[in-house]
Amino acid sequence: MFEASVTTAEINEAWGQWISGLAEWEWFVTLTFRDPTPRHGSNWTKPGWGQAKKAWAQFADFMMSDPPCGRWVRCFELHKWRGTPHIHGLISGVNPELNIKYARDWAYHHYGIARIDRYDPNLGAAWYITKFVHSDNFDIDFGGDFHTAPG
Repeated sequence: MFEASVTTAEINEAWGQWISGLAEWEWFVTLTFRDPTPRHGSNWTKPGWGQAKKAWAQFADFMMSDPPCGRWVRCFELHKWRGTPHIHGLISGVNPELNIKYARDWAYHHYGIARIDRYDPNLGAAWYITKFVHSDNFDIDFGGDFHTAPG
C-alpha cells in the first residue's frame, strides 16, 4: 500500500496558491490588539478570540465598499508571549474613498497596532497569512462575495 507524506511546506504552499487566486487582493492587513484599559470591577485582562472576531468584522465592514462587493480572508495566530490573537488578512473591494493612512489610524484608534499595505502578489502575503495552518491555534475565515469570479 502506498502512503503519501505531505510536508508542512507543501501544505503552506498549497494554501498560499489557493488563497492568492481567490480575489484581486488590494490590501494586506495585520492587527495587533492592545490590552484593555482596566475598569473598576472588571477582571478582563487581554483580548480574546471573540473580541478579535468582532473587531475583524467591524474592520472589514469599514474598509469595504458599500454595498460590499469585495472579499476578505483573515487568519488568527496567537502571540506566544501574550497569549492573545493577532490577525493577518487580505481584502479586496476596498472603499475607494479610503486611503491606507486613514484606515491605519482608524484601526489603531479602535484596536491597537495596525499595519496596512497595498497587496503585492510578489511579496507572498497569501502564504504568510496561512503560515500557522498546521497549528492547533490556527483560525481562518472568509467573507464577502465568493460566488462570482475574482476581479
